[in-house]
Amino acid sequence: MNNWALLGGIECTVMDFARAFPQFHHILLTLNKSPENYEYINHLRDRDVQYMCNAGAPILRAETVKKINPFAVLLHNTNGKNIEGEHPYEWLTHHYHIIGVHHNVTKPLVPAEVDWFVSDYVRRAYRKFEGKMRYKFTNPPVVYAKPFLAVQRLYRDKPVVGRIQSQTNLGKGKIPDKFFELLKQLKGCELSVNKPIKPGAMAEYLEGMDVFAIWGNTTESWSRVVTEANLSGIPVVARDMHDGLTEQLHKSGGGLLVNTETEFVETIQMLINNKERREELGRAGRTWCLGNATTTKLRDRLTETFLTWGLGTSVL
Repeated sequence: MNNWALLGGIECTVMDFARAFPQFHHILLTLNKSPENYEYINHLRDRDVQYMCNAGAPILRAETVKKINPFAVLLHNTNGKNIEGEHPYEWLTHHYHIIGVHHNVTKPLVPAEVDWFVSDYVRRAYRKFEGKMRYKFTNPPVVYAKPFLAVQRLYRDKPVVGRIQSQTNLGKGKIPDKFFELLKQLKGCELSVNKPIKPGAMAEYLEGMDVFAIWGNTTESWSRVVTEANLSGIPVVARDMHDGLTEQLHKSGGGLLVNTETEFVETIQMLINNKERREELGRAGRTWCLGNATTTKLRDRLTETFLTWGLGTSVL
């Protein structure tokens, strides 16, 4: 269950979770009816994920869940205020297997059998609650790697600097005008920053890029597009916001962090001029992501849990 039927990092994680566990029938239930991106919804259905929208107020009701009768419920950034009843929501947590998927901080913490944090940056906000958690782990939003591993790193006379972004938080300074002003200062390159947001097109877009650039005013719990760029062998230059994206690049080694506008331009320019450094960073990012951020890693973490639940182990 998630909040919106829009193409974003959470929604892509839902689709790739379904790829990781094809033995289940997967349903995406969104709490909010509007807006709905029908191109994305059709993309979901093409990947055998059933789409359902919560009727009426954005509240997860016992009657709705009872009709679905799920094997497990994954709560993607679900606020307690959006669940029927009062904390600890026993109608839900005592009758169904619950996985809390924490893409960002939401409180109160819904009791779950599994708590999955997409970064230590998010997890730190729950430190005082960890003693109450039954099984907890940190794992990036998983990516189905195959299309990105197939990306060809083509030689170009002029390297291409670009960025592709989902539909979420675009109005909150995620890609400010300053970003485009800074890119105009680069020399000896082409730019690719105006691609239409389209489900399933990311690997194709990334094949046309050599450096992935991020400069914005928002913090990130993690950056799925950076994982996808790294899996494609592309280095990333990003503003250091001391957030999940900072953590990501520290862990992967797949890019460089900068603090000032001047550093941002100079670092990208260095990569434009230095093919060997681009390739070095791209290899490091790909290697780390293959070991830590793909559907294979998540299968390793959760398969035993699902087998245990399948044997009829009781819920909370």
